[in-house]
Amino acid sequence: MKTEEMYTLYQNGHSLQDVGNVFGLTRQSIYARFKNKGYKLRPLKKKKFIIVDGLKFTINRDGYYECTTKDRLMLHNYNWIKVNGKIPKGFELHHIDLNKLNNDVVNLQLVTPKEHTEIHAKLRNGSGMNKKVKCVETGEIFDSIVQVGKK
Repeated sequence: MKTEEMYTLYQNGHSLQDVGNVFGLTRQSIYARFKNKGYKLRPLKKKKFIIVDGLKFTINRDGYYECTTKDRLMLHNYNWIKVNGKIPKGFELHHIDLNKLNNDVVNLQLVTPKEHTEIHAKLRNGSGMNKKVKCVETGEIFDSIVQVGKK
């Protein structure tokens, strides 16, 4: 009976990991149960990834490249550290062009959390940022820099 309950959750859109968490089991054991029962599984979603210095980075749920082969290292942090050394305590990195996938060091700015919040608050609230903008990568015209960043 339990396996059928698990499969119902899975059919309702939950991941194998989610189902495992609910029942106190691993993702792998849920997978094995479903396979043994002959239940149909959703096709595996292949995530886009890149390899940098032998490390594999995939796009996480927040839209950042995150390392899957080394303790959850973010690509923008990794690139900054390679060129500039450790990120000082009390600072974080801001993507200047708002493109989380553009992790070139020249696109990264060292800011305090307060400064970072203020930058994004100004973008959300307008503050002169609602001018038409042409995306350099695609050539598309957007109503604001915020729309470019979201794309």
